[in-house]
Amino acid sequence: LWDNKLVVELGLEGNYAMGAGGALALAELLKVNSTLQKLWLNASRIGDEGVCHLSQALHTNETLKLLVLSQNSVTVV
Repeated sequence: LWDNKLVVELGLEGNYAMGAGGALALAELLKVNSTLQKLWLNASRIGDEGVCHLSQALHTNETLKLLVLSQNSVTVV
């Protein structure tokens, strides 16, 4: 996906092994990807730390329009 020019939707929901480390890798990808528009990460156990990584990446990503994070044990603040 680093050189992605075709994939606009990616469903990784239910990927229980992802965790915060996987979210960090996706965050780094989102910083440079200009094609992906929809990303489903629900039920991927990314937790608060993973959400922080992703939110930082969204400061530079201008193409992602939908990010689904339900069922990730995220603390509501």
